[in-house]
Amino acid sequence: MKTTTKNRVFALIAVFLIAGISSAFFLDTPMLQIDGEQVGGVLGFGLGMLGLMIGMVALFFALSLTGLVLVGVAIFLALLVAFILGALALALSPLLLPFLILAGLIMFFSKRKTAKLPA
Repeated sequence: MKTTTKNRVFALIAVFLIAGISSAFFLDTPMLQIDGEQVGGVLGFGLGMLGLMIGMVALFFALSLTGLVLVGVAIFLALLVAFILGALALALSPLLLPFLILAGLIMFFSKRKTAKLPA
């Protein structure tokens, strides 16, 4: 059995377990009220499961939207830090001028080995 098939089987078992646990609750006590009448049994179970499914879909979309907002904020903060570090590097670059002049003079006055081409 492939991994995806196993995952689908486990998901199906989980759905049936949730349905079984909630059916024991919904079939036992009439908790739903529609127009002042208590609804139980199979109709109460069906309406309860529909409510659970709607709640799960709403939870999925709410968490997805929250995740997207957090990703957007994280990207914005990363770009802000990069901009601040770049601005700091540009602001401090004139302080490197004496070191660059010294490195240039050392390179200029150092002995260069010239490669001789074979004759």
